[in-house]
Formats: sequence, structure tokens, C-alpha cells
Amino acid sequence: MTSVAEHNVELSHTSPAEDSDAVLSPTAEAEPEPMPGLDGTPVRWYDADRTEPYTRITPFQERHDTSVEFFYKPVTLSTLACGLIVLAYVATTQDVLEEGRDKRRVGIYAAIASFLTFSMIQFRDGPFIRPHPAFWRIVLGVNLLYELALVFLLFQDLGTARVMMTYIDPNLGVPLPEKSYAEDCSLTATTIWNALDIFCVAHTLGWFGKAMILRDYWFCWILSIAFELAEYSLQHQLANFAECWWDHWILDVLVCNWIGTYLGMKVCQYFEVKPYEWRGLRQTRGLRSKAKRVLSQFSPHDFTAFKWGTASSFTHYIVVVLLLAVFLAAELNPFYLKVQPQFLCG
Repeated sequence: MTSVAEHNVELSHTSPAEDSDAVLSPTAEAEPEPMPGLDGTPVRWYDADRTEPYTRITPFQERHDTSVEFFYKPVTLSTLACGLIVLAYVATTQDVLEEGRDKRRVGIYAAIASFLTFSMIQFRDGPFIRPHPAFWRIVLGVNLLYELALVFLLFQDLGTARVMMTYIDPNLGVPLPEKSYAEDCSLTATTIWNALDIFCVAHTLGWFGKAMILRDYWFCWILSIAFELAEYSLQHQLANFAECWWDHWILDVLVCNWIGTYLGMKVCQYFEVKPYEWRGLRQTRGLRSKAKRVLSQFSPHDFTAFKWGTASSFTHYIVVVLLLAVFLAAELNPFYLKVQPQFLCG
């Protein structure tokens, strides 16, 4: 009788088939491939049994580096105990703030810290998992607090809202001087040098961030030109919107905005084509490789390129136009926050 080993002479010594049931039982038949749905019948979303294996979706938060398992273990009770101890110490000790002094600021900070701790533990994970999902839960909590603060300020009058801002920074509440950039529009080295200020750096960094968000050259160019046209139409309300023609189109659009957009798109292209190999810390050998693996924990897990398809359908066109309007409103909003009401009515 031919032995099993002789029957499978072509298999390698490391082949997993050597330990399989097919080798030990040559007469064993392969299981039939399961049919989609229930017995071949498609399952609709509203009557599917979520306990069936075909409906189970492994959430991305379960895909983590097992070599640092400690950072993914639940620590709800430990965090709650530590938080209560810290709150009790700050609230009762005289070391933080003497009795009888105003503790409203400390109370607000403690409430914010407690909410962010709750966010870190209880909020669901989002699409970002690097460096750790808990970090992005805290970011979500900060954004939620910011949104609630904006909703509260929406129902306050302008004077009350500005007084409340002084609680955060006492230096606020002082009118800022308006600078006009259109006093001397002669194209000379002196006027160009005088136009170079911190806002040029802000332009470049801002458009670098917008390129990382939008990930589309055409969208960035349209938004850049649209903002300059908005400055033209609103310069009768804001003095610093009045700029020379070369400041609008050369210094802003063709230099600062283009440099920021170009660098942002290059970074996007690098992340898009970069090969991602996420090996665990234990599987990495050498001090240099381990240090590189630790630093890569703070880089994106993967990267998605955007294809807006503006002209592909009417719906896409409307959505892109609305997104453009939202970006323009967000760009103009900081400039109008510092304007006195009487200038808008004049």
C-alpha cells in the first residue's frame, strides 16, 4: 500500500498540506463553497440577521499592532480612578488655588479635561488610527466642545461675546489697526519688500493645508482666484482687502498660494504612491529599524486620493460648488470677526 508520504512526494517539507485532513484522509471531500445570501437568495439590508457570518465586518479598530498590545487594552476603570483622584486633589487642596479666590477658571478647565477623558474612553473610533485611535477621539471631543461654544455664542450679542473672549485671553477686546496694502502700487523692489510680512507665510502654510485637504489642483486654483475676487468686492468694508494688482495676482496667487498648493500636492502624491509595510515592533530588528518603526506610527496608515468628478453629474457639480462656498465663508470669517459693526453699516 502506498504511504501518504510517497503519495505526496511533490509537496515540500514546509507545506501546510502535510498536516491537513486531506493528507491524513485521502478520501475526504472538500466542503462546497457557500452560496451568497441565504441559500442563494440575496439578503436585503433591513431583514438581514446580523449574527450570520456573512454580515460580520471586522472594524478597523481591531486591526492594530499586537506587539504593543498594552496600548490597546481597555483601561476605563483605571482612568476613572485616576481622574477622580486628580479632581479631588485639585478641588480640595490649597496648593492649586487658595481658598477664597476665584476658581471659575479652574472649574472650567477641570470640566473640559473630564469631558475629553470621557471622549478618549467612550467615543467610537473614526477613520484615523495613527498614532492611536484614542488621540483622534480626543480631537473629536475638542471639536465638539468648540462647536458647542460656537452655538452658545450664536445667541449672544456682539459685545457680550467679545467680553467672554477676554476670559480666555485678557489681551483680547482691543481694536486691531487696519492696514491698507494699496497706498503705493508702484512695482518696485521697495514696495514689494514692504508687502512681504507674516501673512505671506500664513498664505503659504494655509494653502499647503488646503491642498492636503482638497487634494486637487483645479479645486485649489479655483478657490485661490475666487478669494482674490472676494477681496476685490469687499474692500469697501475691510481696509486690508484693498491691495495692489500685483499683490493680488502675483504675490498672493502665483507665489504664496502656488508654493503652498504645490508642496501640499507633492506631499499627497508621496503618500499616495508610498509603499506601506506595517510590521510589528517585535518583528523589526535593529535599533535603527525599531526607531523608524516608532516614527512611522505617527504617519498615515494609508492614503486616499480624491477624484471630485465635478462635471460627472449635476449632483457632483452642486456639491463641489457648495464646498467652494463653505471654504470661502470660512476664509472670510476671521477677517470680519475683528471688524467694528459701524464699518459694516457705513
